[in-house]
Amino acid sequence: RWAVDRNVMSKHLFDPNINICEDMDVSLRIVNSGVPIFQLARFTTFYVAASDSFTHGDLKKWERELDALKKIFNRPELQGKLQLRERWRLLSMCHYHLAIKAFEKDVLLTFWHHALLSFFLYPRGYNGKTMKPLAVMMLYSIPILGRMFKAIRNQLR
Repeated sequence: RWAVDRNVMSKHLFDPNINICEDMDVSLRIVNSGVPIFQLARFTTFYVAASDSFTHGDLKKWERELDALKKIFNRPELQGKLQLRERWRLLSMCHYHLAIKAFEKDVLLTFWHHALLSFFLYPRGYNGKTMKPLAVMMLYSIPILGRMFKAIRNQLR
């Protein structure tokens, strides 16, 4: 939800190689060019996230988003422009969702790969709430201990 002058947009076109996170790419390049940004103190739009929308219906969303973020972060003109902590938070978010996807499909090596990357990139959790479920999934994915934890959980229910 942003508005940009036509003259500014004509100098910073959307990159056809980035088809997800394209707004982030353009806005970072605009800011990098020195154009001032003004944030309004009130909401001016409503965002409706339908379950069948492109954002929520794309089965490869997190893989595509991770790939796009890497392309954006590797742009030479953007090097050092976005705080490292924020880059790590966004990458952690992608790895977290990829870990969940792998856990649900019982692909444990892929799960551990993404879970560890998510944790090490942003140990507090990308939104402050992701480490607890990630830790539980990690415990459940340990071969013998996981079955034991699941049995204990089932007895407590």
